[in-house]
Amino acid sequence: MIKYYYPKNKCIICGKDLHCWKSKTNKCLICFNKNSNRKHYKYILNEKVFNKLNPISIYWIGYLAGDGCVTNNKFNNSIELVSKDKEHLNKFKKFLNYNGKIYKNKSNNYIIYIYSKKLVNDLKKFNIIPNKTNQFYMNNIPEKFERYFWRGFFDADGHITQDKNIVKIGICGTLKLCNQFKNFINKEFLITGKRDKKITINSQCKQLYELCYTGFVAKQILYYFYNKSKIYLKRKYQKAMEFLNKSLNNLTHYEQRCYTLFEHRLAGVDSVNIFSYELPIYVAMIIPKTTKPNLNIKDSKLLTDNQIKKIAPKLMKSCEWAIEKVDIAQCNKAHLIGEYHAIKKLSKKLKPKGIIIDYHSIPELQDIWQIGLLGADRICWSVACASILARYFYLKDYEKYIEKYPEYKNSCKGTLIRRCIEPIFEYGYLPKYHRIRWIKSALKTMKIRRYIRKRLDR
Repeated sequence: MIKYYYPKNKCIICGKDLHCWKSKTNKCLICFNKNSNRKHYKYILNEKVFNKLNPISIYWIGYLAGDGCVTNNKFNNSIELVSKDKEHLNKFKKFLNYNGKIYKNKSNNYIIYIYSKKLVNDLKKFNIIPNKTNQFYMNNIPEKFERYFWRGFFDADGHITQDKNIVKIGICGTLKLCNQFKNFINKEFLITGKRDKKITINSQCKQLYELCYTGFVAKQILYYFYNKSKIYLKRKYQKAMEFLNKSLNNLTHYEQRCYTLFEHRLAGVDSVNIFSYELPIYVAMIIPKTTKPNLNIKDSKLLTDNQIKKIAPKLMKSCEWAIEKVDIAQCNKAHLIGEYHAIKKLSKKLKPKGIIIDYHSIPELQDIWQIGLLGADRICWSVACASILARYFYLKDYEKYIEKYPEYKNSCKGTLIRRCIEPIFEYGYLPKYHRIRWIKSALKTMKIRRYIRKRLDR
């Protein structure tokens, strides 16, 4: 065969003349390091995508765990991915740098086939194997990347529904997988006792199990999965954002329950200007009434300064509110302790029976029921109102400060970065307005050595 082929005849001609298959002829020639004049791969593919783990690769591992299908035998090593969304399969192609085709089946679903023995072997490490449906569980995923895995799996095998204004989300899988998801949620959201959910048998397939969350916890999970995420299933992302945005136009179901529990004395608390180098921290508390004004309430970070100036006065007329400032001296020492003291003073003024605080609760406030929520200003109407009010008072003081000292004006107010500190280097710092200890400690971490002189106030 070698003498016949080399160097004149091609692989196809050689196969016909010797009465053997073209593939066998090609393999024989490759074994003897002869050029078969044939391209071995029709499509381009990056097979090293799972060598180094990162949030995007972990997301696709989670998605393949849900909707992927792997074939691994001596005749075929392939990955099959099915989805209703062609756009999402194009994202998968881009991730793999793959130039193959996407096909459409009789069920109007889109399918992509990837033929690669290396990718199949790489996915084995994460327990993505043939016939995985009834035996799959999360394996070899680093703890810091678990969030991205579960977002991918939720996009593939999760569901979002609504029943009588109550949001319900859940996943379907093996008992071990559902227990892993349950432990992950309990750890992230500190769920214990009665709030702990039970795993139930799936009604459609008795070999699989289901874990569901409803109401406020469901919204927290959606926010945790999709907030600032770079890759997601667009259809589910839009549905999640729709539910989260609705919760700011009306009191959430969770808040309504708390209203009846606390006899309409539930307050939202938020603070502004925490991680800044100038002006005090502003902490606002607000108790919205059941008859709320028809306003476009959002987290203050999502509104412009002009929108805040229009909304805040209307809020102040229609709700009970109070504002406190954490002075510069306290900000220099420990701004969190100053914030705690401010919330204590506000609670004495308004006397609420329950408080929803953005990010964390306060251990020292033992007389009042507290709920500390991550991203509460995006989820809870009352906390969003408090963030708008705190921002409004910050803007008023900032405008006076800039009017008096225009040389300190910058395009990135409220952020401690080199460009914002340059005016302080040039003109000196004002003890009444600038957090000098905070600035010096930040400069040490940035490894910037500069002498900052003190400037006398006018």
